[in-house]
Amino acid sequence: MYQVLVHFASANELVMSLDAFLYTPNKGMEMGADWVAQVRGRLGRELSWTTPSDPYALSILAWQWTGGGGAAAPAPDAGPADYIDWLAGLSPGELYERMAPYVPPQKTEILRDLGAWQSHVLGLLRTWHDGYFAGVGPGALGRLATDAQHRRAQAGSMAAVDLVETATTGFVVESDQIDQLLLIPQMHFRPLIRYAKCNRLLVVHYPVETAEAQPGAPGPDLMRLVRALADETRLRIMHFLTDSRPRSFTDVMKHLGMAKNTTHYHLSTLRTAGLVRFHVTGECETLHYTVRRAALDEIGPWLHRFLDKR
Repeated sequence: MYQVLVHFASANELVMSLDAFLYTPNKGMEMGADWVAQVRGRLGRELSWTTPSDPYALSILAWQWTGGGGAAAPAPDAGPADYIDWLAGLSPGELYERMAPYVPPQKTEILRDLGAWQSHVLGLLRTWHDGYFAGVGPGALGRLATDAQHRRAQAGSMAAVDLVETATTGFVVESDQIDQLLLIPQMHFRPLIRYAKCNRLLVVHYPVETAEAQPGAPGPDLMRLVRALADETRLRIMHFLTDSRPRSFTDVMKHLGMAKNTTHYHLSTLRTAGLVRFHVTGECETLHYTVRRAALDEIGPWLHRFLDKR
């Protein structure tokens, strides 16, 4: 069984917010196309990753910067700008030693010219920090840090699989191909989950609500749940998934006779509402689905809490 490591530093959200900005398409993200267009107008230059592995490499480096993997931790008040300065101070040889253990054989292009890679990502991070991230309020980042602290406390009494599923509302990792799972809260991809297998380490960025619900207004988690259930096709999918055997994407598509894009849309809606589990096994690339009955048990209490005016 793998070990769960819960981690958060504001540098993680610096990286994930930039990844959310560059992510195409932005479908399913609460901070979607309008946010991207607004921020793009402020930056004054086009941004792009060097390789698809860039955000995960930078997340692992942020973990190492804060003491992960046995490295010395920075000062407690260190922030994203300090992370950028630390990254700038690493030699290509030091970068190689830190990154190589986590780069799969099929993605080694990121290691071929680490000096050029370092220069490119430093330019990206500085532009992004000065043009956008420096304006992100400390309250939201504080809620991410608090959630990470809560998950660390849970780790002492929960099995690894259960801890990950609870934090992610349905992401079930059942793989013997990983030794460690790095669990990192994020808000810019909300309500989506981002994950990548980096050799024997699985990096999982899970969504956290960072805004308080307005008085008299339902919270976003309740709204996602209600919207997901208000559709006949999605209810039929849930009925199909109620047996004990996990079903593949193709199973769902064939059973209901739907097109690939339509199936993906409905399953994604159910996943982000926490109504279905998505199981990953082996190399963590194949998904299978089951109904998440815990979410069904939560519907009544959530509605009662919202409707109770006492």
